Amino acid sequence: RLDARRTLKSLVADLRKQRNLQALTTRSLETLASMRSEADALILDIWNQVERKYAEVMPNEKRLELCRAYGLIYYYRTGEKEEIAK
Repeated sequence: RLDARRTLKSLVADLRKQRNLQALTTRSLETLASMRSEADALILDIWNQVERKYAEVMPNEKRLELCRAYGLIYYYRTGEKEEIAK
């Protein structure tokens, strides 16, 4: 009977701990979500600054290479690469 009480107390303690961890996770996700628009605006601003810096560089592939050196990553849409090659 004593072991059953200890086990029950242990389970209750584990449940409380789990609930606290879930609450912490929820708060953290809410904080992260509240930062999303500010982070997106900052990323867009940096992206635009880098592209403006190299806007006059030709050929286009050289301009993209310079932008990539700053961390910009370009993805071709489906069929876009074939259109550019034409």
